[in-house]
Amino acid sequence: MISSAFAMGAYFVLFAVVHSLLADPRFKRRARGALGIAFDRWQRLAYNLLAFNILATVYFYLGARHEERSLQEEFGEEYEDYKKRVPMFLPRLRC
Repeated sequence: MISSAFAMGAYFVLFAVVHSLLADPRFKRRARGALGIAFDRWQRLAYNLLAFNILATVYFYLGARHEERSLQEEFGEEYEDYKKRVPMFLPRLRC
């Protein structure tokens, strides 16, 4: 519960920081001069999506670690054997 609140708070703080940096008139002038007016519209979306994806990845990783710890406590050695055979996120390719 606390980790969820922390993750959401971190996302909103990062979102606010990125949004305020992108709203800075000096940055906007440089971006418009280099890339045109269309960049101004799309840059915020790209940076916000990047911030969201980074924080979501961290949130899911921490959640998986927490779940692994609780499964280890519940199942012990049986779960340890399972963990050796099965990868955490990405499946192994076997032919």
